[in-house]
Amino acid sequence: MDLSPDDAESVHRFREAVADLEKRARSLAAGALRHDVGNAVGAARNALALVEDTAQNADRVRFVEIARRNADRANELLRRASPASESEAGDVTPGQRSGSDERDDLRGSREG
Repeated sequence: MDLSPDDAESVHRFREAVADLEKRARSLAAGALRHDVGNAVGAARNALALVEDTAQNADRVRFVEIARRNADRANELLRRASPASESEAGDVTPGQRSGSDERDDLRGSREG
């Protein structure tokens, strides 16, 4: 989905897509995978709120990238937790990455 920081309609459509991801995340069994998907969805949702609350275009672009990256991450985790692997959906297996090794999106966000 194309997301422009200056297009209110594309931000709105992206917000709806993130809400759908959140709904899908709630359907996962409790566990590390659900937690990681929830974290990615929450970060995307918060970044979208910052897009709407921020006047400077450079900051808006950065928040759009944060939202897009986290929505992609949630999609990837949900793809891994397809119904075929539903019995494993609650636990991160050794081959899966948990959110603990993801980069800190907000580090350095307050440049002076």
